[in-house]
Amino acid sequence: MEERELVEHLKAGNEAVFNNFYHTHRRWILSKVYKAVKDFHFAEEITTDIFMKIWQKLHTFDFTKGSGLRSWINVLARYTIIDNLRARDRKGFHILEYIDDMETQHHIPEPLDYKSEPLQVQLNKEAKLQLEQALSRVPEKEREVWVLRCIEGWSIKEIAEKTGWAEGTVKIRIHRCKMKLQKILKRTYHE
Repeated sequence: MEERELVEHLKAGNEAVFNNFYHTHRRWILSKVYKAVKDFHFAEEITTDIFMKIWQKLHTFDFTKGSGLRSWINVLARYTIIDNLRARDRKGFHILEYIDDMETQHHIPEPLDYKSEPLQVQLNKEAKLQLEQALSRVPEKEREVWVLRCIEGWSIKEIAEKTGWAEGTVKIRIHRCKMKLQKILKRTYHE
């Protein structure tokens, strides 16, 4: 079936054609979503949301605007991914996960990598801004050691040598900073 014919059947509400369309395109859309969110279950939820929006908004698709169905789906998917990530971020999950990951990996985890796709870059900027705003509200001594450990990847020993504090003091200040960041960000998301 050609694309124009497919669109006409879909616009007419042909469920059998839509089911076939779903099974044909699901993997492509799921892959696109997973690449942006890096969480399979969340990607499945967003993929379902995208197909619901395709079904609901297909009447707005118009070949005369110069783009094909796949391009239209790409734009719809992009905005649906952004909406879902923002909704999740408002609940406080996204950036709080980064804080935990930073402490264990000793660097900014991949989702904050600015060499990503445009969608991820936009989301990364928002997450980085949220983190910077929260860090500005943490006492300087705690913020300094947390940044050295979690963002710059310094060892506890290196931080202790630089600051002149005992390693135990460094660990305590890193932990306190993490707890304060989590408290600040949770408060921010629940307001």
